Amino acid sequence: MLRIFLVFTCLVFTAVTLSGCPSNSAVKVYVVPSNNGVQDGTSWATGYTSIQTAIDDAYAREIASGNTIQCEVWIKKGTYSERVILRPAISVFGNFVGNETLAESWVKPDPTTKIDPQTIIRWNGYETDYVVQTTTASILCGITVDGDYNSRCIYIQNAGAPGTILKDCAIKNGAPDYGEQGGGIYGINSQLQMQKCRIYNNTSTIQGGGIFLDVDDEELEIEYQIDQCLFDHNQATFGPTDGQGGAGVIFHFANLVINNTLFEYNSAKDMGALRIHGISQSTASITGCDFKVNTAVYLYGAIYSEFNNTTIENCKFLENTSRYGNGAVSFGQSAGLMLKRSFFYRNVADNGGALFPRKSAIIENCVFAQNQAYNSGGAILSSSLFGITINNCTFTKNKSNIDGINGGVGGAIATAGSLLNINNSIVYDNYITEIVKDQTATVNISYSNIKYGWTGIGNINLDPQFVDPPSTLLDLTFDLKLKTSPLSPSINSASASHAPSVDILNITRPLGVADDMGAYECM
Repeated sequence: MLRIFLVFTCLVFTAVTLSGCPSNSAVKVYVVPSNNGVQDGTSWATGYTSIQTAIDDAYAREIASGNTIQCEVWIKKGTYSERVILRPAISVFGNFVGNETLAESWVKPDPTTKIDPQTIIRWNGYETDYVVQTTTASILCGITVDGDYNSRCIYIQNAGAPGTILKDCAIKNGAPDYGEQGGGIYGINSQLQMQKCRIYNNTSTIQGGGIFLDVDDEELEIEYQIDQCLFDHNQATFGPTDGQGGAGVIFHFANLVINNTLFEYNSAKDMGALRIHGISQSTASITGCDFKVNTAVYLYGAIYSEFNNTTIENCKFLENTSRYGNGAVSFGQSAGLMLKRSFFYRNVADNGGALFPRKSAIIENCVFAQNQAYNSGGAILSSSLFGITINNCTFTKNKSNIDGINGGVGGAIATAGSLLNINNSIVYDNYITEIVKDQTATVNISYSNIKYGWTGIGNINLDPQFVDPPSTLLDLTFDLKLKTSPLSPSINSASASHAPSVDILNITRPLGVADDMGAYECM
């Protein structure tokens, strides 16, 4: 039975309790950068100078005790140029000053602040496959793994439950051989838990500059858990076939949940940040994430999802670009979308500056502002035959045909051959034209404020009176910019039958005698 899960989760890990802290009760094996005296690992003064030697010693001690003791490897700050293989149930902690006797004295690093842990495992200068390898359950915490642009950082294969745990680690400068996937991390048929890690400056010439996670055995029970991480400046460059997924590629048989993670300045030929490739029964959930300034040379600036059903909630997509295809989010013909409480600002693409759904989609409580398309659909281009429903969204200052030579239309929305239902929304001051459909499309609009008007029950054509409309420059304190004033004609003018129970800021609807049009519920 197929039960394979990829989970980027927040708060609670299901496989094991992940404290990410050293333990006073564990037997310690110590490592220091240099030691010309006795090396037995029993103290800082007699610490090993090889991490691998310490790991092997710790593992041997556990085996000799009949697994009645728990061993940990404590590593002093410094640079260690060696290849490391993790062992079963051995926890490896870095970032120690070198005089700690109690676990409470350990200063926990946080690489997401862009300050790397000062214990560094670095490419050793001659073996190029990986810097750290594991095929078993193990913990790596407070470590910087540096591929030095010559090697993949971490290779994980067939690691069973509870899997490999990476916490408070920096994974950087990974570069596998030409035509290999996963510059920072490559995982095959393996469980992986990541929390508060930074993955940056990694490169692949084919797929997954930051990470590449795959499962080729559908009978396995696999979980990937990643939370509160930072993926930045990773790239998938032009390779022997393609360059896809600058930050990462999640491949095959996957249920995916991503929470509270930042993707910025990643780039690829296609799919600047993420490629998610599942199967028709799989799902993906992305919550509380930011996608900023990710770039695809050709297709899909931030996310491309295919062969699964995807939910995106409470996310921000800012200044993602692609020259051909969609600017921020695109979904293949076998992928459905639920998009809620999210912001799309200044994304740019050839068509569909912010969004390009090609299957069924429900979009509610979202703001689309200042997105641009060289051709059609400044904010959204829809070609879905399965129907797109938009409830309580706000579209303003989006623009199509930005270079003036392609004849593109639909400043806010362009739809071709699809069914589009718009309810309780504000579509105002977009260029060229607000909403455009071809002869094969059906567009139904109700209880919405559409500049220049649209035939339908409850529709109006009146200035929505935004409190503080966005300027031509991106203001990153934009969350409240497109609320309407207390005198707006859009207030108390929406239909309860289409309104979500909360607005974009998670405020309960309605606050007045009726629901408001647009993404915000106003006092």
